Amino acid sequence: MWVRSLFFDHFWLKLFSLLLAVLVWLAVDANVGREMVSREFDAREATTNFIGRRIFIMTESGAHPPVTLDPPNVDIAVRGALAEMAKLDGNDVRAYIRISDRPDFDGTVPVQVQLPKGAALVMVSPAVVRVRTANNP
Repeated sequence: MWVRSLFFDHFWLKLFSLLLAVLVWLAVDANVGREMVSREFDAREATTNFIGRRIFIMTESGAHPPVTLDPPNVDIAVRGALAEMAKLDGNDVRAYIRISDRPDFDGTVPVQVQLPKGAALVMVSPAVVRVRTANNP
């Protein structure tokens, strides 16, 4: 008798709970499984690292006061098609910052990266650099 009550008492609530659990499991399984396989193990893509790349300084005008960057170099990781990464030259990837023409500029600015077509930025480290002009020691 207790076995019958185990299955048939509150039958609709148990059926709804089971259906909800199955739907949640299917949604999580479908999203997590595909995302990891497609991005991590794609044999047609490659990642190339550029270590210690010099940072170029871009200003609004051609002339700017002497500045120091801390740190002066960044590490860049680029991902793209295997054929494109094989042809990639070190001069194709450039790190730069934009600063204003103020002679007393002192602060942090984000590092931006110029990439060739078909390449995607994976990482730039550090993402910001400190800029000091010669007037601000």
